[in-house]
Amino acid sequence: MKLFLYLFTVTVFTVSCNFQNNTEKNQNTSVSDTSKTAALEIIIEANNMVTLPQLEGIEVFLQNNTEQTIKIWETANPSGLLEVYFLFENDKNEKLRIDPIVLNWKSDFSKGLEIKPDQKIKLNTQITHWYCNNSELEKTDFTMDGKLKAYYSVKETFKEGSDFWKGEISSNEVQVELKHSKFADKD
Repeated sequence: MKLFLYLFTVTVFTVSCNFQNNTEKNQNTSVSDTSKTAALEIIIEANNMVTLPQLEGIEVFLQNNTEQTIKIWETANPSGLLEVYFLFENDKNEKLRIDPIVLNWKSDFSKGLEIKPDQKIKLNTQITHWYCNNSELEKTDFTMDGKLKAYYSVKETFKEGSDFWKGEISSNEVQVELKHSKFADKD
C-alpha cells in the first residue's frame, strides 16, 4: 500500500510539473507572437502637398524592427488579402478616408515578400488611383490642410500562407495640404 501511495504521489507531482512547464511555454510563445506583430512598422513621408487621385507627394514604407524575417503579401495583391488606406483629418476634425480604387478581379496568385531584420521596404502607392469615401467631395476640386496617416492591414491569409504577418498598423501623422482634382494629372 505504501508503494502504491508513493507511486501515486510521484505521478501526480510529475504530471503537475509537466503541465506547469507546458503552460509557461505557451505563454512565452504568445508573448513573442504579440511582439512580432507589434514590430512591423508603417512609416509615411510626405511633401507639403499631396495630390489625389494619383497620390503624389507621398512615400510609404514598411519596416521590420525585429531580429526575425517577417513575411508579407506583395503590395499589388490580386487576392485582396491586404489593404493600404489613408485617413486625413482637417482642422475642423472632419475625417476623410482615402482608399485605392480596387478592380473587381481577384485570384489566387498572390506572391509573398520577406522583410529581413531591420530592413525597410517601400510600398508602391502609385499602382492605382485613390478616391475619398465622401462622394460629394469626389465631384469637386478641393484643397485643404490637415493631418494624414497611413494604415496597413492584412485581414486573412491562405492556409499555405499561415506564416505571413497578419494584423493592422498605423503610421505617424504628417501635416500636409491635400489637393484633389476630379481628373487625374490635372494641375
